[in-house]
Amino acid sequence: MAILQPVQHRIFTSGFSDLMDVVGVNYHERDLLNEHEARPDYKILGTENHYELATWLALRDHPAYAGQFLWTGIDYLGEAGAWPRVGNGSGLIDRNARIKPLGYQRQSWWTSRPMVYVLPMLAGGPGGHENRGGAAAGGLPPDEAANTTMAEAATNAEAGSRPFSVFSNCPKVELFLNGQSLGTKDKPADDSPRIWTAAAGNLRAIGYQDGLAVATNELSAAGPAAKIGLTIESGQSALPHDYDDVAISAG
Repeated sequence: MAILQPVQHRIFTSGFSDLMDVVGVNYHERDLLNEHEARPDYKILGTENHYELATWLALRDHPAYAGQFLWTGIDYLGEAGAWPRVGNGSGLIDRNARIKPLGYQRQSWWTSRPMVYVLPMLAGGPGGHENRGGAAAGGLPPDEAANTTMAEAATNAEAGSRPFSVFSNCPKVELFLNGQSLGTKDKPADDSPRIWTAAAGNLRAIGYQDGLAVATNELSAAGPAAKIGLTIESGQSALPHDYDDVAISAG
């Protein structure tokens, strides 16, 4: 059973949780762990959970916590909030099957294959990386807020340095800016991202294991905007007949 707000609803004190073979709770990881400390016979499971670092550590550091279900794996249509949004952006993967930044963070926690991923540090949340559904900074939906943040970051980068994060499961990571090393950082014990401050340019992160380079990822600064092109994937017009001749251009 996926129980929300177990303390408020007296799930643990009314005898209700004693009726379940597995006590499943949505979010409220600390409440569930506290109850397990008092009742070690409970088999516990996260039945709906967010992506935050604290959520991962609750699972990583407590073997009795059998697992978690993340809301959600993939972005989906519906629960969109305010028009013109038509979908929910809470996934680790977008609707075009592209992995989003937090997907790479989760990959760094889960996979045994060496990996590294560098990105500009976005606003919000532990480690500065949040992209789940709901309102974000300034009341904007998360995807729009992220775009706004990235636009501001590009402007700030022109004026000087800004923070960049690296997600990696490698013991050591070295970051280069335009071929010059910005130093090496060890893997944090709490699995948080490694953060450097750098100016705009070509960034390359290299992950090391036993002194050997085992993973790499690059992030190149975008040049000045030149033009916008619009094409139709099928090769045929998807516009209504009356609009077949519409031209779209950017000044």
